[in-house]
Amino acid sequence: MNEEFSGIAATDIIILKVLLSELQQLAVLCRNTFYDTYHACNSASDMQLYLNTKLNDATIVEEWQNPDNDFFIAWLDNNPIGYCKLARHTQPDNLHFNAALEIARLYVINGYKNTGLGRQFIQLAKNVAKEHSCNRLWLIVWKQNKPAIAFYEKQGFTIAGEQQFILGKDVQFDWVMQMENI
Repeated sequence: MNEEFSGIAATDIIILKVLLSELQQLAVLCRNTFYDTYHACNSASDMQLYLNTKLNDATIVEEWQNPDNDFFIAWLDNNPIGYCKLARHTQPDNLHFNAALEIARLYVINGYKNTGLGRQFIQLAKNVAKEHSCNRLWLIVWKQNKPAIAFYEKQGFTIAGEQQFILGKDVQFDWVMQMENI
């Protein structure tokens, strides 16, 4: 892939599996991208509670150590610009997917959105799914995140159901989206 996006060549972006030595950097990236994406639409207390309990260093390390999870960081000039977490053997609430890989997180730093990185992460997920004999990708996206929903639909995902998400103490509802026959 040699396309140009916003002055950045897709070939300049390197996506690598996260190493043990990069876990602190991954944890910071997780918190910062989540905060940047959702803080304007949520209370400060709910946001802080979620960051402290779900995206703290210990939780990120535990997730990274789980053999069913793979984390990848996208690098541009030795700077992390996004990350992706892929999870095997997971299921959405109220749905059952056979032979499926979850895109559990896909975040890009503001300023690097619309560079093609999201598409690169989706292609990576397809490749990992095939390596594990999965023929479906699925993910969860907040119903209010219209740009993300539009992006996933453009990539071929469709809405398959709904799932509850608790941010701090706030109960929210997300779409479960899937891409079949990858």
